[in-house]
Amino acid sequence: MAFAAGQKLTAALLNAEFNKDRIAYTSGDQSRVSSTVLTNAIGLVLPVEANAWYIYDGLLMYDTNTTADFKWDMTLPTSSFVRNSPWMTSASVAGAVDAPIYHAAYDAGSSDAAGVAAGTIMTIRPTGLIIVSTTSGNMQMRFAQNVSNATATVLKGGSWMRLVKIA
Repeated sequence: MAFAAGQKLTAALLNAEFNKDRIAYTSGDQSRVSSTVLTNAIGLVLPVEANAWYIYDGLLMYDTNTTADFKWDMTLPTSSFVRNSPWMTSASVAGAVDAPIYHAAYDAGSSDAAGVAAGTIMTIRPTGLIIVSTTSGNMQMRFAQNVSNATATVLKGGSWMRLVKIA
């Protein structure tokens, strides 16, 4: 936002400028065992304002086995629009060495899965655009196993998401 000479800097103007960037992160590991039901990722929730536009990015670090894989999505207020475009491995990948990475685009409410062998921390680099409808609320990241398995699928501590308000 540009300020004009002689313009009063009010608390509302400063708060609007300082509140454009929002960052959330996980402070510890979170596991899912024998469940394909998406659950909220602890710490990966950020408020969104009604009628606002945001760009977002992040780093989701995970560990899973080749059977379970890692499924994720995000929730937003009703009637919001999102276009996700993550960089990640395919759920069919069985090893981290030379694992092909793909870049896809899809809407909110659609989950995607990534995979690799247990004991190897992998990453997903989500990025995209969010347009919030007339209802404010939260952007909440969720995760689960893609295929139910007794070995834990882990969202690693230090995973993060960032929202930047652009309009």
